[in-house]
Amino acid sequence: GTKLAALSGHRLPVSAASFAPSGETVLTCSWDCTTRIWEASSGRCLMEMAGHNGPVLQASFSPSGETLVTASTDSDCRLWEASTGELLLVFHGHRDWVVSASFSADGEKLVTASRDRTGRIWDTDGQCLVDLRGHTSWVTAGIFSPNGQSVATASDDRTAMLWDVESLQPGACLHVLQGHASRVNCVSFAPDGHLVLTASLDHTAIIWDAASGARVMTLAGHTDALHDARFVPDDDWVVTASQDGTAQVWHLETGQCRMKLHGHASAVKCICFATT
Repeated sequence: GTKLAALSGHRLPVSAASFAPSGETVLTCSWDCTTRIWEASSGRCLMEMAGHNGPVLQASFSPSGETLVTASTDSDCRLWEASTGELLLVFHGHRDWVVSASFSADGEKLVTASRDRTGRIWDTDGQCLVDLRGHTSWVTAGIFSPNGQSVATASDDRTAMLWDVESLQPGACLHVLQGHASRVNCVSFAPDGHLVLTASLDHTAIIWDAASGARVMTLAGHTDALHDARFVPDDDWVVTASQDGTAQVWHLETGQCRMKLHGHASAVKCICFATT
């Protein structure tokens, strides 16, 4: 629970952060309309990427670390060269804010989530392969399963959905995950793909069985909305981030909170792990 470095430089709030696959750099994006790459060991800013016409809400590296994708309130996603900061491609198509964008494990596809109530699956040449339609309010997040065969989306409509990617048919929904009392802010898969984790404004996270869509366990203990929740890679733990200013570490088998991480002066918005 020891703080290693503070990354200071954005001029407005930071909306997301993630490590490069190598663990050597950190990617951040901000409401100041920029994305930055930082040296993890020193906290030194290595590069700033500007070009979006609105706040950047999410940014993530490709699995190889060679490119990165950004999602913005300007309704576009952008693909960048990680080593140079060169803009490679702009993904047009959503009709409202793009709030989430992430790669498949093989790096060949992207899934985006938007306030236009849809998710979209794209190839990395910028072609939209399929619209994911079914949510009744804006889509807050989207992510591929580890094997790339399904996608999970989360929504303001208080649900998450699991979609069949192999069919690439609009509306090919496998399961609707119902159980939260308010907006679902994020969704993630366990490293083996067998479990799904959601976090909500209702102060809870829920673990679901990916094959059946059944609820497995509810993680309750935060005193305010949850913004993020992640499985710890290669381990039996879950970490949640909350508006209450803390992150909490939960044991996956028992659902018990084993550690509270204090130190932030305000809400904890996101969680990321170094891979090395």
